[in-house]
Amino acid sequence: MKSRLTSLVALALVATLPSAVSSASAPSAAAATRTAAPLPGARPDPGFGPAARAAALTSARQQAPAVARKLGLGSAQSLLARSVDRDVNGAEHVHYDRTVHGLSVIGGDMVVHETAGGAVTGVDYASDNPLAAVPTRASVPAARAPSAP
Repeated sequence: MKSRLTSLVALALVATLPSAVSSASAPSAAAATRTAAPLPGARPDPGFGPAARAAALTSARQQAPAVARKLGLGSAQSLLARSVDRDVNGAEHVHYDRTVHGLSVIGGDMVVHETAGGAVTGVDYASDNPLAAVPTRASVPAARAPSAP
């Protein structure tokens, strides 16, 4: 537990480092495109009820590895779909949490905007800072780590 907490704190710090930090796992320039203006019909679909939302979330979770590849995320990074919103034009906005080697990245969440056909039209990242390579092994053995209050 202490080792995992140490790594989680390290990942949280990395997500907030200045943009000067370079990284091979930073999103590609094409993937980093922000949505400039809403598309026609970009308003919530009132018919997108609980059953449709649950089905869309299941689909988004199944597609998460493919979306991570489309966005150019490194192989150590994974996405977990948290929620889905749909517009009347069929466009979906999938909210993802990001992990690195299974550890949550604080500030690593994003919203991926897709057309009704599944093409990515933009991504809103919680932080523009790239993730740097961070060791996920604790540098202090659990026996020597201070205990949490």
